[in-house]
Amino acid sequence: DSNGTIVVAELKVIEDSNMLLQGLDYFDFISEKIEGFARLHSKFNIDVEKYPRLMLIAPNFSPTMINRCKWLNPDIKISLLVYQYVTFPDNNDDTLIFIPQEISVNPTVLKKPPELTELLTYIKSEAIRDLAKNILKDTEAISKEITIDPLQWGKSVKHKGSVIYYWEPRQTCIRVSTYNDEGEWESINITDKEIYEKVFEKIKTNIKNKSA
Repeated sequence: DSNGTIVVAELKVIEDSNMLLQGLDYFDFISEKIEGFARLHSKFNIDVEKYPRLMLIAPNFSPTMINRCKWLNPDIKISLLVYQYVTFPDNNDDTLIFIPQEISVNPTVLKKPPELTELLTYIKSEAIRDLAKNILKDTEAISKEITIDPLQWGKSVKHKGSVIYYWEPRQTCIRVSTYNDEGEWESINITDKEIYEKVFEKIKTNIKNKSA
Protein backbone atom coordinates (compact mmCIF):
# COMPACT_ATOMS: atom_id res chain seq x y z
CA ASP A 1 0.00 0.00 0.00
CA SER A 2 1.03 3.67 0.02
CA ASN A 3 2.79 3.19 3.37
CA GLY A 4 5.05 0.41 2.10
CA THR A 5 3.04 -2.32 3.83
CA ILE A 6 2.46 -5.63 2.04
CA VAL A 7 -1.27 -6.31 1.66
CA VAL A 8 -2.49 -9.91 1.84
CA ALA A 9 -5.96 -9.98 0.24
CA GLU A 10 -8.36 -12.92 0.35
CA LEU A 11 -11.40 -12.73 -1.95
CA LYS A 12 -14.52 -14.91 -1.80
CA VAL A 13 -17.63 -14.88 -4.00
CA ILE A 14 -19.75 -16.35 -1.18
CA GLU A 15 -19.86 -15.97 2.60
CA ASP A 16 -17.19 -18.28 4.05
CA SER A 17 -16.37 -18.45 7.77
CA ASN A 18 -13.07 -20.20 6.97
CA MET A 19 -11.67 -17.39 4.84
CA LEU A 20 -9.97 -15.83 7.87
CA LEU A 21 -7.97 -19.03 8.43
CA GLN A 22 -7.01 -19.17 4.77
CA GLY A 23 -5.98 -15.51 4.87
CA LEU A 24 -3.89 -16.15 7.98
CA ASP A 25 -2.09 -19.01 6.21
CA TYR A 26 -1.04 -16.57 3.48
CA PHE A 27 -0.26 -13.94 6.13
CA ASP A 28 2.05 -16.41 7.91
CA PHE A 29 3.83 -17.30 4.66
CA ILE A 30 4.41 -13.65 3.74
CA SER A 31 5.50 -12.68 7.27
CA GLU A 32 8.14 -15.42 7.43
CA LYS A 33 9.59 -14.39 4.07
CA ILE A 34 8.94 -10.65 4.11
CA GLU A 35 12.60 -9.68 3.72
CA GLY A 36 12.88 -11.92 0.68
CA PHE A 37 9.81 -10.28 -0.88
CA ALA A 38 11.28 -6.85 -0.11
CA ARG A 39 14.53 -7.83 -1.82
CA LEU A 40 12.81 -9.26 -4.92
CA HIS A 41 10.44 -6.28 -5.25
CA SER A 42 12.76 -3.48 -4.13
CA LYS A 43 11.04 -0.85 -6.32
CA PHE A 44 8.02 -0.94 -3.98
CA ASN A 45 10.07 0.03 -0.89
CA ILE A 46 8.42 -2.62 1.30
CA ASP A 47 8.73 -1.86 5.01
CA VAL A 48 9.98 -5.12 6.56
CA GLU A 49 9.45 -3.75 10.08
CA LYS A 50 5.67 -3.71 9.63
CA TYR A 51 3.27 -6.61 9.81
CA PRO A 52 1.54 -7.31 6.49
CA ARG A 53 -1.96 -5.89 6.23
CA LEU A 54 -4.76 -8.47 5.97
CA MET A 55 -7.74 -7.65 3.76
CA LEU A 56 -10.80 -9.92 3.51
CA ILE A 57 -13.30 -9.28 0.71
CA ALA A 58 -16.66 -11.06 0.43
CA PRO A 59 -20.37 -10.43 -0.19
CA ASN A 60 -20.99 -10.92 3.54
CA PHE A 61 -19.24 -11.99 6.77
CA SER A 62 -20.70 -14.35 9.35
CA PRO A 63 -20.85 -13.27 13.03
CA THR A 64 -18.54 -16.22 13.80
CA MET A 65 -15.82 -14.95 11.46
CA ILE A 66 -16.09 -11.37 12.68
CA ASN A 67 -15.80 -12.58 16.27
CA ARG A 68 -12.62 -14.48 15.38
CA CYS A 69 -11.14 -11.35 13.83
CA LYS A 70 -11.55 -9.53 17.15
CA TRP A 71 -8.83 -11.71 18.69
CA LEU A 72 -6.07 -10.91 16.25
CA ASN A 73 -2.97 -9.08 17.40
CA PRO A 74 -3.84 -5.33 17.50
CA ASP A 75 -0.63 -4.56 15.56
CA ILE A 76 -2.07 -6.48 12.62
CA LYS A 77 -4.27 -4.19 10.55
CA ILE A 78 -7.26 -6.10 9.20
CA SER A 79 -9.84 -4.73 6.79
CA LEU A 80 -13.20 -6.33 6.01
CA LEU A 81 -14.74 -5.26 2.72
CA VAL A 82 -18.29 -6.26 1.79
CA TYR A 83 -19.11 -5.89 -1.88
CA GLN A 84 -22.41 -5.82 -3.73
CA TYR A 85 -22.86 -6.46 -7.42
CA VAL A 86 -25.46 -4.05 -8.69
CA THR A 87 -27.25 -4.22 -12.07
CA PHE A 88 -29.05 -1.13 -13.36
CA PRO A 89 -32.03 -1.91 -15.66
CA ASP A 90 -31.54 1.15 -17.86
CA ASN A 91 -27.76 0.93 -18.01
CA ASN A 92 -25.49 -1.65 -19.62
CA ASP A 93 -22.76 -1.02 -17.06
CA ASP A 94 -22.88 -3.21 -13.97
CA THR A 95 -21.26 -1.85 -10.83
CA LEU A 96 -19.37 -3.25 -7.89
CA ILE A 97 -19.91 -1.39 -4.62
CA PHE A 98 -17.43 -1.92 -1.77
CA ILE A 99 -18.59 -1.26 1.80
CA PRO A 100 -15.88 -1.29 4.50
CA GLN A 101 -16.76 -2.79 7.89
CA GLU A 102 -14.96 -1.62 11.00
CA ILE A 103 -14.14 -4.19 13.67
CA SER A 104 -12.56 -3.90 17.09
CA VAL A 105 -9.63 -5.99 18.24
CA ASN A 106 -8.69 -7.05 21.74
CA PRO A 107 -4.99 -6.94 22.64
CA THR A 108 -2.86 -10.07 22.43
CA VAL A 109 0.73 -10.71 23.40
CA LEU A 110 3.51 -10.49 20.83
CA LYS A 111 5.93 -13.37 20.73
CA LYS A 112 9.45 -12.05 21.27
CA PRO A 113 12.10 -13.47 18.89
CA PRO A 114 14.39 -15.97 20.66
CA GLU A 115 17.79 -14.84 21.93
CA LEU A 116 20.99 -16.07 20.30
CA THR A 117 21.70 -18.46 23.18
CA GLU A 118 18.28 -20.05 22.73
CA LEU A 119 18.80 -20.48 18.99
CA LEU A 120 22.21 -22.06 19.53
CA THR A 121 20.79 -24.74 21.80
CA TYR A 122 19.01 -26.17 18.76
CA ILE A 123 22.40 -27.22 17.33
CA LYS A 124 23.50 -30.56 18.76
CA SER A 125 27.24 -30.31 18.02
CA GLU A 126 29.36 -27.98 20.17
CA ALA A 127 31.83 -27.53 17.29
CA ILE A 128 29.06 -26.36 14.95
CA ARG A 129 27.67 -24.09 17.66
CA ASP A 130 31.09 -22.41 17.77
CA LEU A 131 31.04 -21.97 13.98
CA ALA A 132 27.53 -20.53 14.23
CA LYS A 133 28.61 -17.95 16.82
CA ASN A 134 31.85 -17.12 15.01
CA ILE A 135 30.29 -16.37 11.64
CA LEU A 136 28.10 -13.71 13.24
CA LYS A 137 30.96 -12.28 15.27
CA ASP A 138 33.40 -12.30 12.33
CA THR A 139 30.84 -10.66 10.04
CA GLU A 140 30.15 -7.93 12.61
CA ALA A 141 33.89 -7.21 12.71
CA ILE A 142 34.01 -6.46 8.97
CA SER A 143 32.22 -3.13 9.23
CA LYS A 144 30.46 -0.89 11.73
CA GLU A 145 27.58 -0.76 9.26
CA ILE A 146 26.77 -4.44 9.77
CA THR A 147 23.53 -5.06 11.69
CA ILE A 148 22.16 -8.36 12.97
CA ASP A 149 18.39 -8.36 13.34
CA PRO A 150 16.39 -11.03 15.21
CA LEU A 151 13.96 -13.33 13.42
CA GLN A 152 11.70 -15.99 14.90
CA TRP A 153 13.82 -18.70 13.28
CA GLY A 154 17.29 -17.12 13.10
CA LYS A 155 19.08 -13.88 12.24
CA SER A 156 19.03 -11.42 9.35
CA VAL A 157 22.49 -9.98 8.71
CA LYS A 158 22.53 -6.68 6.81
CA HIS A 159 25.05 -4.16 5.53
CA LYS A 160 23.74 -0.60 5.21
CA GLY A 161 20.22 -1.99 5.44
CA SER A 162 20.64 -4.56 2.63
CA VAL A 163 20.40 -8.25 3.52
CA ILE A 164 23.74 -10.02 3.11
CA TYR A 165 22.69 -13.37 4.49
CA TYR A 166 20.24 -15.22 6.68
CA TRP A 167 21.58 -17.30 9.58
CA GLU A 168 19.49 -20.31 10.58
CA PRO A 169 20.42 -22.97 13.17
CA ARG A 170 19.75 -26.61 12.35
CA GLN A 171 20.33 -29.67 14.49
CA THR A 172 23.34 -30.83 12.47
CA CYS A 173 24.57 -27.61 10.85
CA ILE A 174 24.27 -23.85 10.60
CA ARG A 175 22.47 -22.81 7.43
CA VAL A 176 23.56 -19.60 5.72
CA SER A 177 21.55 -18.23 2.79
CA THR A 178 23.33 -15.66 0.62
CA TYR A 179 24.20 -14.81 -2.99
CA ASN A 180 26.38 -17.20 -5.01
CA ASP A 181 28.92 -16.27 -7.71
CA GLU A 182 26.10 -15.94 -10.28
CA GLY A 183 24.23 -13.49 -8.06
CA GLU A 184 21.52 -16.02 -7.25
CA TRP A 185 20.22 -16.72 -3.75
CA GLU A 186 21.27 -20.08 -2.30
CA SER A 187 21.41 -21.86 1.05
CA ILE A 188 24.56 -23.59 2.33
CA ASN A 189 24.82 -25.94 5.30
CA ILE A 190 28.01 -25.30 7.28
CA THR A 191 29.20 -28.48 8.98
CA ASP A 192 32.96 -27.93 9.26
CA LYS A 193 35.70 -25.29 9.21
CA GLU A 194 36.45 -25.74 5.51
CA ILE A 195 32.88 -24.97 4.44
CA TYR A 196 32.80 -22.13 6.97
CA GLU A 197 35.84 -20.44 5.38
CA LYS A 198 34.40 -20.74 1.86
CA VAL A 199 31.09 -19.27 2.95
CA PHE A 200 32.72 -16.46 4.90
CA GLU A 201 34.82 -15.50 1.86
CA LYS A 202 31.60 -15.32 -0.16
CA ILE A 203 30.02 -13.14 2.54
CA LYS A 204 32.96 -10.73 2.44
CA THR A 205 32.73 -10.58 -1.36
CA ASN A 206 29.01 -9.85 -1.21
CA ILE A 207 29.55 -7.06 1.31
CA LYS A 208 32.26 -5.58 -0.91
CA ASN A 209 29.97 -5.79 -3.97
CA LYS A 210 27.13 -4.09 -2.07
CA SER A 211 29.52 -1.30 -1.07
CA ALA A 212 30.73 -0.71 -4.63
